Amino acid sequence: MLESSLLPLLLVTAVATPVLARLAAWRLGRLIDARPGYARAHMPSLPVVPAEAATDRLAQRFEAAVRLAERRAVQHLTASAAAKVTVEAGELATQLSIHVEVATALLADWRARLPCRVRVTRGGRLLHDFASADLKAAARDAWHAWPQRLLLWLAAILANLGALWWVVVGIAVGLVALREVLAAETDEARLGMAALGIGEFIGVYLAAQAGAWLVALMTATTGPKFAPKPEGGPPRRMRIGGKPRPPQGRAASPPERTALKPQRKQSSQSSSGFNWGDLVPSSIDVDGEGCVFVLMIIAVLVLVSLVAGSLAVVVVWLIGLWRAVARLGEPERDLHPALWVARAEMASPWERWLPTNDLAVRLVRALGRQLQGRPGDEQLAYRVMARAKRQGGVVAALEIAMDEALDLREALDVGSRLVALHGGDLRVGDAGDIAFWFPPDAWHALTTEPEFVPLEYLGHPEQLLRPKRLAVNVPGLNLDHLGGAMRLAGGPWMTLGVLAIVVLDQAAGIPVRGIDLSLTALFCALSPGTFVLAAVAMRTARQSARIGLLRDARRVTVHAVQRALAAGEATLDANLVVGQLTQATASLRGAFVADEYRREVEAMLADIGLEPSLRGKLGNRWDLEEMQTRMAALDKLRAFERLAQAPGNADDIVFDSGAVELAV
Repeated sequence: MLESSLLPLLLVTAVATPVLARLAAWRLGRLIDARPGYARAHMPSLPVVPAEAATDRLAQRFEAAVRLAERRAVQHLTASAAAKVTVEAGELATQLSIHVEVATALLADWRARLPCRVRVTRGGRLLHDFASADLKAAARDAWHAWPQRLLLWLAAILANLGALWWVVVGIAVGLVALREVLAAETDEARLGMAALGIGEFIGVYLAAQAGAWLVALMTATTGPKFAPKPEGGPPRRMRIGGKPRPPQGRAASPPERTALKPQRKQSSQSSSGFNWGDLVPSSIDVDGEGCVFVLMIIAVLVLVSLVAGSLAVVVVWLIGLWRAVARLGEPERDLHPALWVARAEMASPWERWLPTNDLAVRLVRALGRQLQGRPGDEQLAYRVMARAKRQGGVVAALEIAMDEALDLREALDVGSRLVALHGGDLRVGDAGDIAFWFPPDAWHALTTEPEFVPLEYLGHPEQLLRPKRLAVNVPGLNLDHLGGAMRLAGGPWMTLGVLAIVVLDQAAGIPVRGIDLSLTALFCALSPGTFVLAAVAMRTARQSARIGLLRDARRVTVHAVQRALAAGEATLDANLVVGQLTQATASLRGAFVADEYRREVEAMLADIGLEPSLRGKLGNRWDLEEMQTRMAALDKLRAFERLAQAPGNADDIVFDSGAVELAV
């Protein structure tokens, strides 16, 4: 039995577990910050791993090559005492003897993480200025990522054990109860032990469900309510059959059947050891011992069924392990959140009530992808090349920004990476906008034009919906998985309370028996691990849902600009867009208010180069005349055929993002 000295450890762990989980969720909220006006950092862009690495094995090899190149590049670039270094992908690939795709992906990763000055030359070269101290810090952060990944996988291991804890305890309770049933001397004692075993098993299951409810209550945070799976997903499976009705007209056994039972007892005896026939009394009285005997048999059969069902759950857990290894039901490596909302699949029927290993690993993988920063979109390159095909192989950074609701700097980065991968060059329009020319062999094979990415929650920009709840937009997770995470964390935490009871009451009737120090230490580590995982998953889902609303606001804003340009309007009233967004989410709990939407709308307008109109007091209006001029210059640029050599010096700077801030 447990020592009384373990009681403080159990109580401290039980109290500290929810506090630790809340702190971890709060810290995550600082990393995934849904601040209006800064959603540009959460817009999906090109992934670090190119789309050509379609399989997981190729993607892992490419990522490993990028990490290895990072260490070598930092050593090479910081060898001198210069405070600032200038890097270009082709030159870096030549100096390190690596593929230019690896160097391009490395620089894209650095641009996303470090202060960087980007300059684009007329000849298509993308120059990067980094502070040497920032590069050294990036190498240290990459090295520190390994302990973080290790901790993440340790959390997965703890979660896996937590998924099966109540099943193991239930099997132990059932086997102990069956042993005591066989050891009992009277039918009343056997019935009592069987009923006690059934009660203990049900108590373990109810404790796990109660713990899940308490975990959901203590991890609750402010934010929108979540909806079930989106429409269009796989249909729910209907439960066939049900609990059979008891047969009618069998309240009492026929006399002749009662008379045969002593003969069954006599024929079933054996001279060696215990026999199931010993459970049958020598004389049956329907109103007395016979009723006890029938109830005892029923209780034993129920207890055996519970143990057998628990063993079947273990098989389900092993199936979940196989699903986790095979990654069945998980999304693509870099899937747009809007596409996941439209395609998300429900959890398996078993997993809704029996958290399996698949759920634990799925949670860890989904959170790992979400914490990497800007989400990747494997279909973005295909959409850009499809637009280039429609326009004779030329697409402008401004068009990429407006199609994908990106800022101009990120759109320029997308176009430059595609030029580096597919070949081509840059063109500069009369208004100063940069366009990318791609050779025909880069886009000629495209036979279909992909659809534009839909809004995540607000439907079509022309007719905004009025959602009351939001679907989970974290690729890999849905509402069923979040509920399973609560049940997964509730069991180990409730077990701490059971262990504390065992310490306080050393009576033999305690449901959990034979617990030692090692088991106590296991649950003291298991409870915080699963609790933190559940709290982080819930916080991530809520923050991601709020970010999804901001992404929709950016797309609605860009659509309003395109519509105003098509109508030939000179200004755009941003207040109309803000009013549409506010009205569309008025019934949604935790939605943004008008001032918050206004900050995001104005940030999107500034990201594509628009400026507020100065024509008197016209409200919150933005000038579109300069945008009309830029679009006309792009049309003129696309009308020319490719020149043998770009006019002017190929090293002339056509774009400069500004000076890099040197680290102190």
